[in-house]
Amino acid sequence: MGGIERELPPSSKQAHPHFLEIKFTIIGLNNSLPFLKLSLLILFFYPNLFPFGRLLTRIPHMKKNIEIEIVSDAVCPWCYIGKKRLEKAMDKLSSEYDFSIQWKPFQLHPEMPPEGMPGTELLEKKYGVERAKQMLISMTATGKTEGISFDFPAIPFTPNTKLYHRLVKYAGLFHKQDALVNSLFQAYFETGEDISDPSTLLNHAERAGLDRGEVSKFLNSDSFLKEVEDEEEIYRNAGITGVPSFIINRKYLVVGAQPPDYFESAFSQMEL
Repeated sequence: MGGIERELPPSSKQAHPHFLEIKFTIIGLNNSLPFLKLSLLILFFYPNLFPFGRLLTRIPHMKKNIEIEIVSDAVCPWCYIGKKRLEKAMDKLSSEYDFSIQWKPFQLHPEMPPEGMPGTELLEKKYGVERAKQMLISMTATGKTEGISFDFPAIPFTPNTKLYHRLVKYAGLFHKQDALVNSLFQAYFETGEDISDPSTLLNHAERAGLDRGEVSKFLNSDSFLKEVEDEEEIYRNAGITGVPSFIINRKYLVVGAQPPDYFESAFSQMEL
């Protein structure tokens, strides 16, 4: 796992929590009069001096918008963990920010044949049998801390994920990406389902709230094939080599399944 790739700007001075900038027009009064400005400042900074002052401190503040593009792959366990950790941070900061999430394609193994590769063969080829075994044990333990029940022995093979990415892009048209991604993460990592099988994708798309008939037509077409390939190339050309990667407001890049407090700190430092 990594950190914030792009340097964040220094955090600005914190304003008084009750301060609000109000633009107003009062008929018959010049709103630039010093006494009027002073009265407003007193109301906000010392609300208990006035019977109705407390009401002003309860005016809801405007939330800041945070758009997060998650570059991810379905066969990446750290992506599943990263999703859970990000959600914890978003839940904690829901009173301060409005979050919107988009899932973006990235194949960890673009060379993967359509039929995939058996079991843990890919991992063992890369790291060796013993190290691969220890990595899966460690990953299983980490998953438990995030409420994920990884069952790596149940996964029959590592699939090609191109069809998965096309379907996730399609789901974005109906604001169903997050539900679909979560359902397929759970299906692959916790029950060992074949997420390259159109019938599996169809079942989980329906579960996520998509129309079964329309999804069936989509899966039997080549829609979004070029778009997914082009998007992935953009991210690779931009220097992204691993996932998960979180692009925030198209300005900041957080790499890796960082803990919730890391995301919280990052959001507070960013100029949004």
